Amino acid sequence: MKQDIQYKKIKLKNDRLPSGLEIQPNNLINQPSNQPFYWDDLNLLFFKGNYLLDLGDTILPSQAVMVVRCFWGKVRIIVPIGVGVFVDFAAYRGNFIFEEKQIVLKNERVRYKKPKSDEFPQRINIYLNSFISTLEIVLG
Repeated sequence: MKQDIQYKKIKLKNDRLPSGLEIQPNNLINQPSNQPFYWDDLNLLFFKGNYLLDLGDTILPSQAVMVVRCFWGKVRIIVPIGVGVFVDFAAYRGNFIFEEKQIVLKNERVRYKKPKSDEFPQRINIYLNSFISTLEIVLG
C-alpha cells in the first residue's frame, strides 16, 4: 500500500528571525533573465543535477564572489564579456571547460585567471567544490 506523504512547508519571515539572521532566496538559479539581479555574494549548495547560472543581467559590484558546492552534475556559468574572472575548482572527478579548452581533474584542483582580469572594472571570483561534476564557464 502506497502512502502519500504530506510535507508541511514552513516559510520563515525575516521579521520573525533572531537579530542578525536573514533568509534570502537564490534568485539566480535556472531563472530566465528578464529582470536585473542586484548582486549579493552567492553561497550555493546542489546535490545533483545540471544548473545554469546566468550573470548576464546581474549588476555586479567591482569585486563579486560566488561559492558553489555540487556533489554531482554540471554547472554552467555565463559571465558577461568585460568582466574579469578568477576560477578555483576542486573535484574528486571532474571536468573544467573554459574558452573551448577542457581539463580533466582526478582528485585535483585547477585555478584559472582570465588574462588582464585586474584591468576590468568588475571582477568575479568563482569557487566550486565537487565530488563528480563539470564546470563550464561561458563568456558572452
